[in-house]
Amino acid sequence: MEDVFATIENGLRLLLAMEVDNLDAGEKREVTDFIDVREYGLALETFSAILHEERKPVALRTAKVVQALANIMNIDQDDAINSVISDLPRETRRIAL
Repeated sequence: MEDVFATIENGLRLLLAMEVDNLDAGEKREVTDFIDVREYGLALETFSAILHEERKPVALRTAKVVQALANIMNIDQDDAINSVISDLPRETRRIAL
């Protein structure tokens, strides 16, 4: 089970690295604080909400990592993924699903 948690934590940190230029220091800290206390679901939901609510551009690879992490954590895709996927251009969205 520890391997699953390590995979999730590494994936969340990968998301932050992938979006380093897209998030300000406060946004990164907010997500990192959840990761540091092993609140991985909250970290993923917060990351997704920041991208969606701030209307930040979402790369396909970012959406795919969000989707993969949500699947691993059994998070309802309506909560974590759809906000990120919905921000992709329509033709790209089909590929990401």
